[in-house]
Amino acid sequence: MTVTRELGDVTVLDFSLSASSVWVLTSNKEIHELDPTSLEIKRSSTMPFEATCCTLAPGTAEIWVGDKKSKLHVLSADTLEQTQEIDVPNVAIALLETSGDSSMVVACDKARRAYVYSTSNKEQSHEHMLHKDYIDGICFTDDN
Repeated sequence: MTVTRELGDVTVLDFSLSASSVWVLTSNKEIHELDPTSLEIKRSSTMPFEATCCTLAPGTAEIWVGDKKSKLHVLSADTLEQTQEIDVPNVAIALLETSGDSSMVVACDKARRAYVYSTSNKEQSHEHMLHKDYIDGICFTDDN
């Protein structure tokens, strides 16, 4: 209820958790950092693109945000400023997930492809193509 009251009448597209914050991506092109206990907004930022999903890479203090135009936007968790934009070779990004050690981020698109990126150099390291069905969930194993 607090989140609804604080954020207003918007749709929550995705969220990511850390020990000190809850990051919420909303349909009105905003990202909000919430206090994990009270769920009150600590700060917000408006993004100049239509975001679809997000993930926090805690080891790098970065928030990765996917958009509808097949781009990944890397934001600094400290300033909420974009530090890098990465072109993904296909369609809208549907899902993002960070590995347990924050060394990799996987981005899945609506064309059933998964792309693995290194968080250190932001380069694509793997591509998994043409899964049989739509990818509706992703995760890393304990050994990445």
